Amino acid sequence: MNLFALISVGYIVFCLLCSVLVPCLRHTWKSMIFDKKDGLIKSVFNEPKVIEKKFFKEVGMIIIVVLLMIIFLALVFLTMPFCIYWLNRSYKTDKELQKKHEEFERKWAEYVPEPPIKKEYLRPSLVIRLKDDLPFMPEKEQVIYIESEYNKPLNDYISREYAKILEAFRYDGYTFIYIPMSIKKHKKLGYENVKYLYPALNDCDIRSNEEVDTRCITENLLSFSTEPVSLTGGLMRYAETIDNEHHFRYFQFTNFDEGEIWEQFRAYISVVSRLHPLFSLSKPETPEDIADDSFSYAAKQLIDEIRQRVALLRQTGISELVIKSLFTFDDAQKLSRLTITKDYRIFLPDYNNLEICMTPLPKAVYFLFLKHPDGILFKYLPDHRAELMNIYKQLSNREKLPDMEKSIDDVIDPTKNAINEKCSRIREAFVRHFDETIAKNYFITGFRAEPKMITLDRELVSWEAE
Repeated sequence: MNLFALISVGYIVFCLLCSVLVPCLRHTWKSMIFDKKDGLIKSVFNEPKVIEKKFFKEVGMIIIVVLLMIIFLALVFLTMPFCIYWLNRSYKTDKELQKKHEEFERKWAEYVPEPPIKKEYLRPSLVIRLKDDLPFMPEKEQVIYIESEYNKPLNDYISREYAKILEAFRYDGYTFIYIPMSIKKHKKLGYENVKYLYPALNDCDIRSNEEVDTRCITENLLSFSTEPVSLTGGLMRYAETIDNEHHFRYFQFTNFDEGEIWEQFRAYISVVSRLHPLFSLSKPETPEDIADDSFSYAAKQLIDEIRQRVALLRQTGISELVIKSLFTFDDAQKLSRLTITKDYRIFLPDYNNLEICMTPLPKAVYFLFLKHPDGILFKYLPDHRAELMNIYKQLSNREKLPDMEKSIDDVIDPTKNAINEKCSRIREAFVRHFDETIAKNYFITGFRAEPKMITLDRELVSWEAE
């Protein structure tokens, strides 16, 4: 609580009382009791009607003044908490800004530019060739620490500075995989990770392999090598696939002094940063193509809540191998049937009867595309206005028809981004429950200047609703 603000408000109220209410009451009391005392006494005997009229006039004036005073005090006491809250919030905001400024000044004063990259660490990487029957699909964005024999200095350093290394790679668009940390994370998440990749499974289908450790996973990975390898500790990243072989680039650490390990990390990051592709979005060619042009980007954006969940549960590349090593299960993926109930609820019976929840407008868009297996070009959405409006009316509880029509008009307008927002909400409804490699069969997909559609085989779709 801001004490100064409280004292200020109290002082203002006191001044108002002294300058307005007290003089007013004193004047009224004096005019009635003292100035007119003699006249009132004389009038009691001579003019009883006059005194009655004057009496009620003066009493009425007092009542009005008292009422005004009560109303004023009520307003003061009602608004005082809001005034104090606003002043206190402003005070807290100023303090927070001041604290952030001081923190920035402290960090700036402590900042020491890192030295130039040492040239002896900018050496060519080794090539490790793995067979194409790997139990996972390699990803170029993953950088994996791998070793044939346990290297204590490197493991001690990575364990201690894991957060720093992770952030350094993340800044350049890569995911750093340290298998001991990956094992720890997946054991903590338990079956939830597995079920996100394989939604048809239930808990009784999954068994935990308690004896699996880092060495087991590393030996399993290197067993797919086309030739014997001896790795003293380094960073491995997928490069390309040639002649049915997955080629990985391997950066070998050569200096295991604590001060030099980070220098070698910096050298590696500086190299892969120059190789990392940059992506940019092209601008729409015409106003009519705005929705279609930005579909591939805008419709894939996720709200923070879903993005964090997907980042936590979606495991690809080497992380998928870790999961398969830690748990035993039938990894055969299959697509579930999709059922629309009489009350327009969406269920996936073969994924433990999972319900897919959406708000009415995205659900209406979903049903529209579900009814058109060949897809719809965004520029032709206005032709489906009546059909979409009819679906929306059945799903929505909104009573104001103009509001409903405005929502539909925004969605079918190809010069606006509303349709992409609804497609994004539809995508979120599925990827919050299972991986996109499966979910993409259920939500709306498509390429620029081509019809957007739901690719799910309509033989798997059943409508109980009319």
